[in-house]
Amino acid sequence: MIRRVVAPSSIWALTDQALVSLGGVATSIILARSLPPGIFGVYVLLFGAMLLLNTVHASLVVYPLSIHGARATPKQMPQLTGAFLALALLFAGPLALSLGVMTVVLASWQVVPWAILALLVWQGQETTRRALFANLRLRAAIPGDLVAYLGQAALILLLAQRGNLTLRTVFMAMSVTSLAGLVLQLARVRPRLELRGSIASLARVALNDGRWVLPSNLLGSFIMQGLLWMLALIEHARGAADLQAVITIVGVANPIMFGLGNLLTPVMARAQKSFSPAEGRRKFASAFGLGGLLLLPYMLLLWIVPGHLLALVYGASSPYTGLTMPLRLLALAYLLVYMAHVANAALFGLERLHAALIVQIAGSATLIAAGGLLTLTWGVTGAALATLLVHLVRTTLSLRALRQALLPNEQRLASLVKLA
Repeated sequence: MIRRVVAPSSIWALTDQALVSLGGVATSIILARSLPPGIFGVYVLLFGAMLLLNTVHASLVVYPLSIHGARATPKQMPQLTGAFLALALLFAGPLALSLGVMTVVLASWQVVPWAILALLVWQGQETTRRALFANLRLRAAIPGDLVAYLGQAALILLLAQRGNLTLRTVFMAMSVTSLAGLVLQLARVRPRLELRGSIASLARVALNDGRWVLPSNLLGSFIMQGLLWMLALIEHARGAADLQAVITIVGVANPIMFGLGNLLTPVMARAQKSFSPAEGRRKFASAFGLGGLLLLPYMLLLWIVPGHLLALVYGASSPYTGLTMPLRLLALAYLLVYMAHVANAALFGLERLHAALIVQIAGSATLIAAGGLLTLTWGVTGAALATLLVHLVRTTLSLRALRQALLPNEQRLASLVKLA
């Protein structure tokens, strides 16, 4: 099965994302074990704010770069990457200002410069990483991601052991390691900025490409972050800390989910360019099945012995060890999260942006209709149940839209005539 999904690329995509996710999970576990729940909850909210702001960057920089890069020659990539790095810098000002305001509200002025620096360097590193991904040079991205993500976890662990772990030093560590990862990936991409090219023209292209992706990604971020904020409003930062502690455990699914998603967008873009629905169906089915086979054993383990895993990760005396029912519900939910994510990644590659947006609108509507009531009634357990419902809706609609997109041309035409 692996050989049928652009074999070397799929292996390196999963390897790279495993390093990225392992670093993120390790960082979250170290912080959960080392910081009081209230302070950890503030970090969760600030990090969530960074993810929300990165949605803008992902929509207006990463997505157009992934699509145009997938269709570019290796000789064109340095100039294309340089142009998109300049574009990322152009969009950075409003994002940095927004994060600064959130940081002042949630933490203090002392954290602001480091939080902003962490955001900007992270975006730069993600831009160069996706440039490598677009040309299917996934192996070349690994050294930079290793330093940026596992290096981050190692540095934060060192700070914790020395008793120097604060919100300020956490964002300092993120800044340093992301900068090191960016430098390593710049050496691989060797971007070139040609002043003859118009950044304004590129910005118009990016806005045109991303105008449907941005609302879709913003709604997706709202779905992922909304419940954390609902819990924060109901139970203060401690509620967000509880939910994040459970999400970290199921986050082991992220290497498979994001690795295959990162691969499928450029792969499906190439299939779209060659007008080959059959090739697109084959590659998606292989990737989808591979991810499911890898995920099922772990999710079954979470369902059977959730308490043991919580105690193992956070310690027997941790306040998070009682979250067994939320963990069971999220184990089921994350199977649906995986299916919806890879289907949406394929829709993005096929440029079925309206369909992807409808999926996110339906998911957001479900969250608004059910999430608040369930969270208010049952706290973190209600939030986990709301996650399950939201992603059941997203999975059903995204797979249906993808099936329609990958129908042979004659069948698609017949179905459209029938609908008319």
